[in-house]
Amino acid sequence: MIVILFLVPTALQGFVLILGIVCIPAASLRALRLSIDVDTSSLVVKNYWRTHRFSWPEVEEIRPVAVTVGVPRRALGFQLHSGRLICAQGTRGPLRVRAAALAALRSYAEKSSVAISPELAREIAWSREGR
Repeated sequence: MIVILFLVPTALQGFVLILGIVCIPAASLRALRLSIDVDTSSLVVKNYWRTHRFSWPEVEEIRPVAVTVGVPRRALGFQLHSGRLICAQGTRGPLRVRAAALAALRSYAEKSSVAISPELAREIAWSREGR
């Protein structure tokens, strides 16, 4: 925040400081909503700005995707039969985060005949081997 204030004209520094004090906590609170809610019939993917609701029969495959929230990271994606791809921002980050999410989703996916991409399966297997 100090670096930003250094770059802002003196007349606007107070405004920028107040804006930062308000926006940073608001953005942090918004990030707490990132999640995937799952039951036997549907999924609800809560991303930073949007919530996506869809049923398991709509999902063709669970696969890795690139998500950019600040820094580009890998996350889980739900490829729908319609061609739409839903990225789960709450699963971005270290591979262990995606592995834990996939472990929770796997039984629901199998019951609904949803494929797990070979690339994602290799990624998760690779992480279990401790490489």
